Amino acid sequence: MKISICDNCELTSKIKHKHCPLCFSKMRRSDGRPYTVRENIVNNNRNVFLFYTCVKCKREMEGKICLLCNKVGLLTISYNGKTEIVKRLNYLSDKFTNEEIKEILSQLNIDEKHLIYRNLASTKKLENKKDPMKASVSFFVALLIYITCLEITIGSFENEVYISYISNTIGNGIFSIFILLGLLYLFNASKIEKEFTVGKIGLVSGILHFIYIIILIFFQLQFKPMLILGFIFIGLTFIISQVVMMKRGKNA
Repeated sequence: MKISICDNCELTSKIKHKHCPLCFSKMRRSDGRPYTVRENIVNNNRNVFLFYTCVKCKREMEGKICLLCNKVGLLTISYNGKTEIVKRLNYLSDKFTNEEIKEILSQLNIDEKHLIYRNLASTKKLENKKDPMKASVSFFVALLIYITCLEITIGSFENEVYISYISNTIGNGIFSIFILLGLLYLFNASKIEKEFTVGKIGLVSGILHFIYIIILIFFQLQFKPMLILGFIFIGLTFIISQVVMMKRGKNA
């Protein structure tokens, strides 16, 4: 995949940048993989300090989780008498001068540079950008598959009811997945890549629609009740998928 690389401070990003968000040097595009960030903070023998600030008790700590409050801390940088929570900055230049930034970056290791970059407000905004083109494709595929499966369902219901059940189940399941992906591409495209969202939605949809087809076969539902139950299970897929993703977000 193509990534942006800064030859000055060694920052890499899958987001396309013309200039480095840390040192403002020109970035080049090249094949590679984005850097895997490890929370490797070392504050020994330097006057640049990185630490976490507890969102509740405000104490400074080395680890990300406050042992007293059990709350997640916010990455904080301190240098030359200036201290700021990183997520409140779009760039380091919002708080520090060019000379200070140069000195800060010279004292940070590669993990710390990427950790700061990932927590900057400007990075979060770019990561959470919308992708209307992929959303449109997802919605189109969802409707195409659903309509195709619905035609098979209608055509085979009288003579081959089990084929009708299977076709309707497949159509509903795939429709649910692609509609949810389309909505995510509209509101938070980065979530799809970062949190294995496709797999989670697919698993939820697969389990629910397996239950759905068992109900169809067991109760031998007619066409109209089958469609109504199908829409109920599509709705359940939306709701449960959102709950799973929200729970994962809180644990991250």
